[in-house]
Amino acid sequence: MRAQRGYTFVELLLVLAILLILVGIAATSAIVFLQRARERAMAYEREVVSQAIAIYNTHNVPNGGDPIPPSPDADPVRIDPKAPSAPPFAKYLDAPTKYYYTWEAGGANLNVYSRADLDSRLP
Repeated sequence: MRAQRGYTFVELLLVLAILLILVGIAATSAIVFLQRARERAMAYEREVVSQAIAIYNTHNVPNGGDPIPPSPDADPVRIDPKAPSAPPFAKYLDAPTKYYYTWEAGGANLNVYSRADLDSRLP
């Protein structure tokens, strides 16, 4: 009788199936983790922009500064403090925003988006 060497095809398929299940679980967990991280980053940056609006409305508007106009278009925009078309509150931001924003006159109803389309709004 010969001694059997190696693995059978069925055994290899079983190991491959187990590995695929484990990779699927890990990938799903990673996707959820990345989505939560993006939501937290968007929420944090929204708070920074909200504080810039509050500072502008507190310090500049009562002292003769122009009120904050509504966002330029219906499309969300990135805020760059060094751009000539930047909103007046942008001077209180240290760097351009990573995400996109819309707001109403006076800085009310600040909305954050991950991309320049209205479907990517922070939940």
